[in-house]
Amino acid sequence: MGELFDRDTEARGERWATADHLDTRCGRWNLQLQLGRHVFDPDNPVGIAGDTVRLGGFATPYDVAGEGCSASPTSPTTYRGGLDEIRSQVRAWNVKWHVVDLELADAVRGCEEGLLVEIDPSMPPAAPRSLDDCFNVRELPGRGGIRRTPKANLERALMADGVPPGKGYQALSTEAGLDRTFRALTRIKPHVRWWSLGEEAVRMLETGRVTMTTTYKRAHL
Repeated sequence: MGELFDRDTEARGERWATADHLDTRCGRWNLQLQLGRHVFDPDNPVGIAGDTVRLGGFATPYDVAGEGCSASPTSPTTYRGGLDEIRSQVRAWNVKWHVVDLELADAVRGCEEGLLVEIDPSMPPAAPRSLDDCFNVRELPGRGGIRRTPKANLERALMADGVPPGKGYQALSTEAGLDRTFRALTRIKPHVRWWSLGEEAVRMLETGRVTMTTTYKRAHL
C-alpha cells in the first residue's frame, strides 16, 4: 500500500496489493494456489487514462495493468519414463524438474551423460541468504550471476571477505585493500556468469545457468 505521485500535477494517487496462499495435501497430492489482486490508481490529469501504468526499471521499463487479479495454481507433470525429456531440458538450459523417480538403468545412463546431479542426503542444500553468498563458492557451489561493472562489486568483494561495511572505502583507498578485493574476485571468477541487462540475470535463473544472481531491485527472485 502506498501513493503514486504525479510530478506534473503534484496530485497523489494510491496503490495497493494483496495475496492469499493455499498449501494443502490430499493423500499423495500436494495442492498449492496463490491468488493476488493489485490496484494502481494514479490521479492523472483529465484525458489521460489510468488503465495501465508504466514502471521504470533502468533500461527495461514495462507496463502493468492498472487493476488486475492473478491466480497461480500448480499443475501435475506426467513423466513417461526414459531420458528424452530430461536430456531436452538440460541441453536447452531450461531445467524444470528438480527430482525425478527413474528406473535404475535410466539413472545410470543419466549419470554417465552428465544429465543428473548427485544429492547427498546428509547435506541438505544451503540457500543463499545475503549478497555475501555470491562469493561463498565452498558452501554454495554452482555458478552465480554478477553485473558486469566495477560499481559496487569492489565493495561487495571486500565485505564478503570480512571487511565491515563502514570500512570498505577506507580499505579501497590502500594498495593492500585493492589487492584483497581482487583476490576475492579472482577466487570466484571461475564460478561467475556476468550480465549487463537486468533481463539477462532473470533469464539465467530461469534457464538454470546460475543458481543465484544479483539483479536490479524489481528482478529479485
